[in-house]
Amino acid sequence: MSQGARQFPLESLRAVRGIRLLALETELQRCRERHAQAERQRDDAQRSLEQARHARENFAVDSWARLMGEVGPTALAMDRHERRLTLLDHAIDQCRLTCELQNAACEEARAASEAAARAWRQARSKLDAVDEMKQGWLRDLRGRDELREEHNLDELLLRRNLR
Repeated sequence: MSQGARQFPLESLRAVRGIRLLALETELQRCRERHAQAERQRDDAQRSLEQARHARENFAVDSWARLMGEVGPTALAMDRHERRLTLLDHAIDQCRLTCELQNAACEEARAASEAAARAWRQARSKLDAVDEMKQGWLRDLRGRDELREEHNLDELLLRRNLR
């Protein structure tokens, strides 16, 4: 029997599915890394927002105490106090916006990671199915070889007995 006849008929499909699975594994790893990075950035943004809120709260309390500790707050001091609070509020709004953007990016990265995992599982299933077919084909091939050998042995014994 030629070597080509003893090659699994779906070997090229098996090879293609193996290559596809490797590509999907690489993509899955990239998506997971991107998701982890997005989570870190989201956490950093949330910490920045908390810090901005604390900075405003601390300034408001400390500045108000200084203003009231003086003989009487001047219009200029009150104006500076209010402007500073406005700047701190703006910083909080910027941090909140950054948090929202990072939350959206994190959710997008999570969804991409889940989609990559689904694609990988599907490709793994397809490759497993072809591998099972190959194992069955190999068992059948061995069975045919064993039958052929048995048949040849029977024929040899029959010829010897006929002599």
